Amino acid sequence: MVKRILTWVGVVVVVIALAIGGLMLYISRQTGSLDTVLRQRAVEYLSNRFNAQVELQEIHVQLPRYNLLRAVFQRGRGLLAQVDGKGLLVRYQKRTDLPPMFRIDSFRANIGFEGLFRPSRRVAGLKIDGMEINVPPREDRPKSNGPSGKGPVALSFGEARIQNLRLVILPKVQSKEPLEFQIRDIRLETADEAGEVKYQADLFNPKPPGEIVSHGMFGPWEKDDPGGTPLSGNYDFNHADLSIFPAIAGILYSTGTFSGELSTITAKGQATVPDFRLKRANNPVNLQTSFEVLVDGTNGNTELKPVNAILGSTRFTTSGAILKQHGQTKRSIDLTVQMKQGEVADLLKLAMAGSPMLKGKINFDAAIKVPPISGKVKEKLIVDGTFSIADGYFLRSQVRQRLDGLSRRAQGEPKDLQIEDVMTELAGKLHIEDAAVTFSSLNFSVPGARVALMGSYDMNQGNINFDGSASLDAKVSQTLTGWKRILVKPFDPLFARNGAGTFLPIEIRGDSKHPKFSVPIGKALTGSTSGPKVAKN
Repeated sequence: MVKRILTWVGVVVVVIALAIGGLMLYISRQTGSLDTVLRQRAVEYLSNRFNAQVELQEIHVQLPRYNLLRAVFQRGRGLLAQVDGKGLLVRYQKRTDLPPMFRIDSFRANIGFEGLFRPSRRVAGLKIDGMEINVPPREDRPKSNGPSGKGPVALSFGEARIQNLRLVILPKVQSKEPLEFQIRDIRLETADEAGEVKYQADLFNPKPPGEIVSHGMFGPWEKDDPGGTPLSGNYDFNHADLSIFPAIAGILYSTGTFSGELSTITAKGQATVPDFRLKRANNPVNLQTSFEVLVDGTNGNTELKPVNAILGSTRFTTSGAILKQHGQTKRSIDLTVQMKQGEVADLLKLAMAGSPMLKGKINFDAAIKVPPISGKVKEKLIVDGTFSIADGYFLRSQVRQRLDGLSRRAQGEPKDLQIEDVMTELAGKLHIEDAAVTFSSLNFSVPGARVALMGSYDMNQGNINFDGSASLDAKVSQTLTGWKRILVKPFDPLFARNGAGTFLPIEIRGDSKHPKFSVPIGKALTGSTSGPKVAKN
């Protein structure tokens, strides 16, 4: 019985060997026909898979060299045919007005020999050089009109590598520039087309310029809605040079995760700029952020979930959106900023050249808008905000000496040198528009004195125009010494108003570098003032 079984096995092996040998011999003599058949199958498969019009310039098959005995025992498995192609173009069905879904310059695939003649095909290895993928807005993506029956035969691959990939996210408004990403190298690994694809990508980000390394999962591909294809992963963004932008500089480092669809992605992560600075001041300050953003890849709209940031040692949060409305040519920015108990010195170091002139704790709340109009940022900027500074201390001795002198006089002790290093309080409400800052209120105080102002500052010309009042605890004569105190004492009642020992209207004119302070005598004597009044605390 054993001998009979071995005999039948031998016969079967010989028959299989002869069949494989004869088949390979036939194919080797019909290579041109095989090219035609394979091209036809490829076009048919891609047309069904993507519901698209497919063009394939050329395709060639190079059959493997094989050992007959090995082919017999492995039944053709492990024999790879090499397929080379050029000029693959896949267009959206009946949408010649849209760029192609994707385009491939050249490709090379290694296909299991037995898979060329079976319903299920597997690509052992795939390499693509020069590829472009275009993703239109969701409303422009063609829908399938075909039946919802069984789809095309599955195609799977072990490993694929794509070099020089260009991903283009088309805008909703055709006059706008699309978002483009240049991916230098991407590696894919998948078990079958209906499932997820594992990827690793190395790309160069053009603005700001820097290297991005990303890995994660992609797919399954949505046939009727390519932009709805799932995408998730991690990324590292290193050495991004912010100096490409007009007003800022520094090297950005960022890591994070992202998930969602190809057209709408939620990203979470951290970003650090150790040397963040405004070019105007050129003082580097460490900036750290943790963020969550929602990005619509079809139009570039970005929604900022609360972004937590640390500038130096100052913490603040930002939320809002960067949007392109229908019919607009530029994006608009709409943000809110909240800062509690921040350090004034951190902000001044960032904004002003040289060392900070003031330290203290600052609270700041603002709504910031940049409309989609032409012009410089400061000309477009619209801000409504309030701020307050507590325990302010001027670090420049000349300013501090003047404030100490003001506080002594305001308390009626002009000669008391023990009154020194006084703390300053500041608070205000401002509106910025058309490169002008308007203060509806600006309050300043030191022990014994309170100043209330309202007015404007021209950001282009540097002009200052403020009116207001000063309230002192001391009577006007008590602010003086010697014979002047005696001489002025009879006039104390004229200046004692609004609950203050001395109440004076004041004006500030000129420019930010050379402001001029004055007390209008007529208004002082009559008690009238065009600015705000501050009552005694």
